[in-house]
Amino acid sequence: MARLAKRKAPSPEPEPSPSPSPEPSSSREPSPSPPPAKRAKRAPAKGKATTTKGTKKTTRTTKTSKSAKAATAKKKVVVDDAPAGFETWKTSTKLLSGGKLSKQESQFNVVATKFTQAIEVQNSDAFTLKPLTITEGPLKGRHVLMLEPVTPKDYFRFLDLPAELRGMVYDLLLHESEDISMVTHKPVGLPRRPVRSSFRTGLHKSMQWEKLSGKWIGQTASNFSLMRVSKQLREEAAAVVYGNHTFRFSEMSATLIFLQTIGDMRKHLRQLTLNDRYYKGTKGRPIFKLLKEATSFRSLTFSHGLLCSSRWYRAIEMESLVSDCLPLLEALHEEQKIDSSIADPRDIITVTNATKCYQCESKSGQCVKGACGKADSCKELKKHDEQLATEIRGLVADKLGIEG
Repeated sequence: MARLAKRKAPSPEPEPSPSPSPEPSSSREPSPSPPPAKRAKRAPAKGKATTTKGTKKTTRTTKTSKSAKAATAKKKVVVDDAPAGFETWKTSTKLLSGGKLSKQESQFNVVATKFTQAIEVQNSDAFTLKPLTITEGPLKGRHVLMLEPVTPKDYFRFLDLPAELRGMVYDLLLHESEDISMVTHKPVGLPRRPVRSSFRTGLHKSMQWEKLSGKWIGQTASNFSLMRVSKQLREEAAAVVYGNHTFRFSEMSATLIFLQTIGDMRKHLRQLTLNDRYYKGTKGRPIFKLLKEATSFRSLTFSHGLLCSSRWYRAIEMESLVSDCLPLLEALHEEQKIDSSIADPRDIITVTNATKCYQCESKSGQCVKGACGKADSCKELKKHDEQLATEIRGLVADKLGIEG
């Protein structure tokens, strides 16, 4: 027993070292090998899924589809928080620029020296806009536009008026005492279009073009905008706009563009004046084919110098001009057989009166016979104008087979 007590106590087990092999023991009995170090579990990588089947672990990579990402993005809808006491107004009101309300900032207007933003307010019921300023609450000092409902007593439907009264309104708003002179304009990136001659005389040079509204800032509103209200008003007003005015053109190409642009409104035309001395049948014939739709046509006036040569211009053959006008003349001749109020096609083509030469006009010397090559002197111009009208009338009658 004493010998057993004198034996050395067994040495404690060594701590596991980072080395794979354990340290040798100094005792006689071999010490048990330390347990293997446990490896730390790695978290599964992003985009990978770990599955356990029995004791075997397998990993597979999952890809997020584009459709799933798009569905997630659609769910993220930003909603503007309305102030206390207010709620979002579901309306079709929009900015003329196409941007969303409360998303696009106003732009500084150089001419008005103010910030501007053009909007279009739409509502199912009639209303007026009343500008107000909030005087109390957290929004004190803010400006608002209030939609004030309009009761039936405050307005009436224009189309409820009799057609005769509507016609009187069109005459007051749209009729002009002078002829309308037309030219063409080529906007950047857009096709050439007909405009009034005043458009090219510097009228818009002092104005600024506002891209948002598509208008010239400072331009006076035109009464002709009435034709853009509705199809019915356009049809009714077109009879006054195109039927009660004489349209003047200095170029045949401008006349053709004008007739192509107004489309079916050509049927209301009654009077055109063509002052282009450089007439070509290739440009004239398409014009007169379009004019055959104008069954109420009254007068087609040409410049005197087109048919009578002078020292500056060379005239064309009268028969050639009448032949080019035949589509219009024949259409009117057929309409006259049905409706006697249609103008006599023999009186459609007219020529402006010849002007006096510069010597006779200023009364400073002898007549130089420069205005018309067919008249011997300026004193015979009136007689010459009457003779020219008679020749045209007879030529039209021969082409159409009209007797008498």
